[in-house]
Amino acid sequence: MSPGHRHAGMGRGLKRMVWLSSALLWASGLGWCALHYTVGAGAADGLPHPAEPWLMKLHGLALFLNLMALGAVVAQHLPPGWRMGQRPAWRGQRRTGLWLGSLLIALVASGYLLYYFGGEDWRPTLDGVHIAAGVLLAVPLLWHTGRRRAARAMP
Repeated sequence: MSPGHRHAGMGRGLKRMVWLSSALLWASGLGWCALHYTVGAGAADGLPHPAEPWLMKLHGLALFLNLMALGAVVAQHLPPGWRMGQRPAWRGQRRTGLWLGSLLIALVASGYLLYYFGGEDWRPTLDGVHIAAGVLLAVPLLWHTGRRRAARAMP
């Protein structure tokens, strides 16, 4: 980081990886939900829509990319970002970052449980948690990046 550069350790490539993998996760997850709960749910034969398995495969691929990017974010962005959060202009970043982290933990845990331990008794609850956390994640992510830009513009 150059002197006077107040960015918290995320390079352009890492930011692109986070945004690309997050967009793929969001689009594939919402696409699956749309097919599964509307088109697939009303199918006369009771079978899922043929695109559902492919959307889940894309979702899984995007997850691997996202987890790699998030590992780099935790290593490169979190420590300097947390220190910068002590400044009044950046204090809100901690809150949105904590919301992001909490929702990400809920997503990873619910996705893991759905994939490996999702018995029929728990599946509707885990599915609801996973979908809600995934949809809600967009709010603190956009707020976090928007607040950073606003704080960076301050003298």
